[in-house]
Order: sequence, then structure tokens, then C-alpha cells
Amino acid sequence: MNIPYRPRQYLTIGGFWAPENPKVLGSRITVCRPQPGPCPLGCKECYFNDGRYYEEVDVAHIPHPEWVRQEEKIVRMNDGNDSAVNKHLVTGVATLYDDVFFNTSGPDINFPGPVVLTELARDNALWLMDKRAVQRLMFVRVLVCAWEMPHVDRVIRHYTDNGIPVVLTFMRYHQIASIPMHYQLQYTRKKHVSNEYWDISRKAWDVCVARAKHASHDPDLVQTCGTPDSSACYQCGNCVRYYEDWREKYPVRVAENMKGSGYEV
Repeated sequence: MNIPYRPRQYLTIGGFWAPENPKVLGSRITVCRPQPGPCPLGCKECYFNDGRYYEEVDVAHIPHPEWVRQEEKIVRMNDGNDSAVNKHLVTGVATLYDDVFFNTSGPDINFPGPVVLTELARDNALWLMDKRAVQRLMFVRVLVCAWEMPHVDRVIRHYTDNGIPVVLTFMRYHQIASIPMHYQLQYTRKKHVSNEYWDISRKAWDVCVARAKHASHDPDLVQTCGTPDSSACYQCGNCVRYYEDWREKYPVRVAENMKGSGYEV
């Protein structure tokens, strides 16, 4: 099947062309969201549920597997949603792809392939850690805001002490009221991909990153999602790098794993 290249578009499983997520343009990452409709988790300031996503959320987003294979893409399951929502649908669709990873905020990380766990750096952090967790985790994404750094330190130590990479993702806020008054001067209004947000300033970013790296015994295990100037995936590369690292350790593919018993890695 020879599929023509179309910039900024992907071929859907239904055979028509649709806009690609602008954040992943130019990278090896493409996204798949088999569950139509808003995410039921209802997180505060959610761009996906609040009408700031780049496309309508009521339609599933499933790339054609032949297009994915031809373009040599790595599929990120559940852009804007959680892989644990309608999990059997998610894992079933994932078997269409050779290279794929899951995203969840937990606590269920029992997936048939690599998982990116999102941790809220607060008192209710999941603190997942057993042999299976170590095997499944591709990396841990820690959501960071300037006023939660003591909790960020503890989450970083917990995971990096067990050799698991941590990627800091700085929260952006649509409403200035979501930021405590004493920290509002550390945020500036700027455009992120397609929308404007209150984003952490470069100075505050540098301070938070330096502190986060100091919290780990191995600073190289602490990275950031993008830079203060860009969050484009092609300039970041963490998902691709950590996916390839995981595959070197655990070469089984999702489709092969699903043929076995359960979701064992």
C-alpha cells in the first residue's frame, strides 16, 4: 500500500485525511485516541475538555496502521485522554501498531506495553514501585507548578532512586486565578501551540529545573518536556528516546504481548 505524503495531515483508519496534532508535527510521534468524547477524569484546567483542543473531541482519532508504518511513526495512545479509560478498547486498537506506548495518570499501569505515568506532584502522588512497575514505566511525567516544588522533589527522588527517568512538564493556566497570588509574577502570558496561557517565566523555569535536578542522585534522569521557548515534539525528543530505550530492554511488541496471558510484560 503506497500512501502519498500530505504535510500536516494523517490518514485515518476510515481512509480519509485529517489534520495532525500540531504539537507532534515534524516528529516521529503520532497520536491515537480511540475513545470519542470528553475525558471523564475532569482534571482542572483541562485543555481537552474545555474546548481548546485542536479538533472536535467527539470523533475518535485513529491513524491508519499502514500510514503509521510507512511514515515510521511511534503511536502515543490517548492524546488528550487516559489509556485507562475504556481500557479494553485502547489496548485492542494498540495492537494495530508496531511501535506504540500508553499514557495514564494511574493507578492502573497494567498495560501490554510501555507506559508513561503522569504524576501530580502533591501529597496524593501514587508512589508506584514494584518489579512490574519498573518494567512497564517508560518514564514518569511530573506535572510541575512553581508552588509545589517540595512535592516535586519527593516524587523525583522516589522514581529516580529506582532508575526511572522523570520528565518535568510545566503546567500552563488558562485563568490567572488558578495561580496563587504570591506566584502570579512568575508567570507570563504566551502562546503555546494553538492557545494562549499563563506560562512559567524563563527565570522561574531555570530555578525549578535546577532544584529538580539537584533532588535526584542522577541529574541526567531528570529532563523537561520541551524548553521555555518551545514544546514542539520534534525539538524535545524525550518520548522517542525513552521509547527506544524501553524497547531495547523489553523487545516484545504490544500485539505479541496480547497473544499471551493477560498483560504481562
